[in-house]
Amino acid sequence: MWHLIPVSRAFTEQADSKRRAGQPSLRAGVCGVGLLAWCCALMDCAPNGCPAFDTASQCAAESIRCTDSSHIQTCNTFECKATWAAAQSCPAVTPFCVKVAPSASVSNAAECAAMPTCAATRACADRGLCGDGSDGFCVLTAAGCAGACQGSGLCGFNGSECIATPDGCANSARCATDGSCVELNGQCAPSAEGCAASTDYCRGSGLCGFANARCVPTAEGCAGARDCALSGYCEAGAATCLASEAGCAAATACSTYGQCHLRNGLCSQ
Repeated sequence: MWHLIPVSRAFTEQADSKRRAGQPSLRAGVCGVGLLAWCCALMDCAPNGCPAFDTASQCAAESIRCTDSSHIQTCNTFECKATWAAAQSCPAVTPFCVKVAPSASVSNAAECAAMPTCAATRACADRGLCGDGSDGFCVLTAAGCAGACQGSGLCGFNGSECIATPDGCANSARCATDGSCVELNGQCAPSAEGCAASTDYCRGSGLCGFANARCVPTAEGCAGARDCALSGYCEAGAATCLASEAGCAAATACSTYGQCHLRNGLCSQ
């Protein structure tokens, strides 16, 4: 993630001065695209056209790693570069640094834990990475997937990844919120019963029907949905509930914000 830096006349004049003096600055084909090019043009640049800094300190923004068994290090971004911050000791209550995954694969690749095992990490509880892998990193396990599936329904394990199970989907948070209550090809998918009972999709947005393997709007669902009462989306469309003149006039948005009239598909003033 590149962080924007303030644009000032001083920076611009400095970059212009360097170009006139023949000093290194932006070079096409090296960092000549996007924000990096813009940033290079405003900063002191190495001969290859990009800001000069120690390549050994470069890192992926927001990544985390262990430097030893009790110290953790985060990647900080500054202007156009991301570099490793000074290593910090793990807290006394969680004194061990555990390598959750290779740092190149995920941002939160390490964490401090109460014990020097993957089973003691948040990654185990949240993502099923409960096994101590032979390469020193945490790996998925069957027990880990089963213990971390309340939200997703991915309670099974096929040897390499967590997969959906019928019971997992039926008892998952997704079933309650978006109707994904049945297992289909290793994933949780919507069902007619799930869509009709879903809190977010049906009661919230009127998607109470089921067609083509997804939740779809119904006339009754849209008329009784939270989005109808609040924002005037009271008529069933092909994929979502749509705003209507009557819905706009009766909605909370009308009495509160004066958005009482249908214009270009939206409730407006």
